[in-house]
Amino acid sequence: MEGCQMILFEAYDDAGTFITSDNPSFHHVSMVEKENSNGFIFPITPKHLLFIGKGDTDSIDIVDHRFADHSTIQHFNKIV
Repeated sequence: MEGCQMILFEAYDDAGTFITSDNPSFHHVSMVEKENSNGFIFPITPKHLLFIGKGDTDSIDIVDHRFADHSTIQHFNKIV
């Protein structure tokens, strides 16, 4: 049985915003194939993004909280 890893990213105040339906973008760049970023990406708000990917079997009920800087936000916005 495989587990999953859940990471909630919260943007620093001066780092920018995640692309969401509140903050739409129509520029499409498919970085998933290029960087093999396997997982589910859910931009919840312009300040919060949830990433769910493969992880340890014991980590399915744990949500890791991390702060996102400008480069992290750019990385996920390119995938979205």
